[in-house]
Amino acid sequence: MIERYIEILEQLRQNKIALKEFLYTEAIDEKDLSYDLNATKRYQLLKAMQYNRLETDEPILVELLKAEIERHQKEPFQGLEPALSLNAFLLSLYRKPAYTELFVAAKNANFDTYCGFDYQFLISAGIQETYAYIDEVKAPYAEDFYHYFGSMPEACSISEEELQDWRKTVQAFYPDTLELKNLPDEIELAIELDEKLILKEKINQWSDSMSSWSETDLKRLSYYKRLIADTKGELWSKEQLLPFKTTDWDKASALIDLSELYLKLNDYENTWSKLTQIQQHLKTIPDWISYGLGRSIIERYFELILAINNPHDDIVKESYKWVSKQMASMKNLYINLLEKAAKAADLMQDLKLSKKYYKMLESERKKLSSFK
Repeated sequence: MIERYIEILEQLRQNKIALKEFLYTEAIDEKDLSYDLNATKRYQLLKAMQYNRLETDEPILVELLKAEIERHQKEPFQGLEPALSLNAFLLSLYRKPAYTELFVAAKNANFDTYCGFDYQFLISAGIQETYAYIDEVKAPYAEDFYHYFGSMPEACSISEEELQDWRKTVQAFYPDTLELKNLPDEIELAIELDEKLILKEKINQWSDSMSSWSETDLKRLSYYKRLIADTKGELWSKEQLLPFKTTDWDKASALIDLSELYLKLNDYENTWSKLTQIQQHLKTIPDWISYGLGRSIIERYFELILAINNPHDDIVKESYKWVSKQMASMKNLYINLLEKAAKAADLMQDLKLSKKYYKMLESERKKLSSFK
């Protein structure tokens, strides 16, 4: 897998591919949110650079990190993506204090990077070297740097030994040799590289090779099947996991997950079956309706009602009767749930509850608008 991206890297090194193809390029998705069109390509390239390092890659890494910083600054939901830390690590290997400016920008790109991006990158060129450089060039980012380490090298908040320990840790996390010992290793690489077709093939190979299933393997299978949107496969794995659940809370949570998958498959009978099984477990969970578990259960009932879309259906009638009773004691109703509840009331021609839900929905929307 990685060989393909090493070939692309070689073409870039030989100027057969333009670097701009990997830099930040803003696009707008179907939800009218911006995203980086080249984010995946850039990460694939960085993974190739991790396992095929050349000293001459330095200027490429600089431009890639600038692009990754811009991406993190403009991400609608912020976040800290693996590409940022990998890029920073590869550039930190050059031990140049001048790159402190980029590392400061990466640290300050958004709230998540501020919290999660390793602050040690800022001083990775060396304690004495970095302080001397910042003093020499009168760096405009000096205050940000001093915030983490102090204003003088003698009082630096990190010691040489601690810095060395961090370097060893991060180098171990980003080895320069790729070792794929088994199929799960190959699967993880396919996930990282966003190789969907290979991922599906490797998951099926791994699944076919299993003669028995442990709880750990079933959890892994469930995760894999969700990644490749294999709903039936995910459903099978979660059904097999159900006997491993020991508490009523865990059993109810597992049944909620199963009901979601059956509903995706338009299997209303089994969706209903899982939801009714949940009720017996709720008897031992005080105030279940006030938790996220309760909200998920109520919402799933409404989703089932709306999916069947027949007020005369027995499942719909029983579901609506039960869920309406539970809704009466719910607090802090959120917009998505109220929308589904109102539509269900309309379907059942329940004018009283329909009016109530739409009134509550209007109130919640006004609250939301006031925050914008």
